[in-house]
Amino acid sequence: MIACVACSASTSRRVVESPPPVAPVAPVAIAPPAAAPSGPPIARTDDTVDRVFGLAVPDPYRWMETRGDERDAWMRAQGEHAAETLAMLLGRDALYRRVKELGSSLTAVWSIRLDSDRLIYSKLPAGAQLAKLVTRDRGGGERVLVDPEQLGTAERHASLNAYSLSPDGKRVAYVVAMGGGEVGELHVMDVATGKDLPDVIPRIWGEGSASWLPDGKRFFYTQMAVPGPGV
Repeated sequence: MIACVACSASTSRRVVESPPPVAPVAPVAIAPPAAAPSGPPIARTDDTVDRVFGLAVPDPYRWMETRGDERDAWMRAQGEHAAETLAMLLGRDALYRRVKELGSSLTAVWSIRLDSDRLIYSKLPAGAQLAKLVTRDRGGGERVLVDPEQLGTAERHASLNAYSLSPDGKRVAYVVAMGGGEVGELHVMDVATGKDLPDVIPRIWGEGSASWLPDGKRFFYTQMAVPGPGV
């Protein structure tokens, strides 16, 4: 038997309203990130090999020891790559300005030597770029002995690389280099008069100066050999 059951309860109808249409959204333009500079230029290598005590010592970059168009172009490309990379650092310009402001607003003094009541030191005045060699007598005023700004040229600046005061405080040997070089000339000055003695010793490396003997009249020094052809 099949039975059919009818429900006597009335049924209700519910009308569901459709949501309002969504307005189209305009696409947002997103700026692409700053392009990172390509990698640094790659220096070529060659097959240069030295024989040292029977051992093969490769020197693939020997060609870069000789100045030429290829090496100069590589150096310029390296500088350009470094500038591009540094320019991408956030806040770099503001940091540079602040560091420069702090560094140039103070006077710095270092390498202080005292012999026989004679005080001598390097001094970088506020706002200056090159340190000066300065002396002060006990109870006396300050006096500039060597001012590199007066020794440079329009093309190359001079810098004070090193100095050494004699034990009696009467003479100072100092090394001046040009153009930021590491090889300079050694001069000897009479501190009392501020006058240089006539002898000048070339090819003094780096921060090496004179090593005075106890009498204050003689000294040892280290001098580089005369460069050979192509060096």
